Amino acid sequence: MQDTLLEDIDRIEVIRGPGATLWGANAVNGVINVITKSAKDTQGGLVSAGYGTEEQGFGAVRYGGKLAENAFYRVYAKFLTAMIRPCRRANAQ
Repeated sequence: MQDTLLEDIDRIEVIRGPGATLWGANAVNGVINVITKSAKDTQGGLVSAGYGTEEQGFGAVRYGGKLAENAFYRVYAKFLTAMIRPCRRANAQ
């Protein structure tokens, strides 16, 4: 699994139906294709953060730049602080 920043997603394609001819034998019921923005389009810095009841604190930092005329890069780091709830069994005493 790859983890990417929500701000870097360009579009999400959902292809319903058998896709084995294009995507492989395991694509029986459909394919979800996440297309990210080009590193060329995400130059500069980005800081995002949030807070919620389940994910009590989350954020990300990204920086993109240009190495040469046709060479670009993008680096990022993410963090997440989630609430951990104890697991309860149905027949617990």
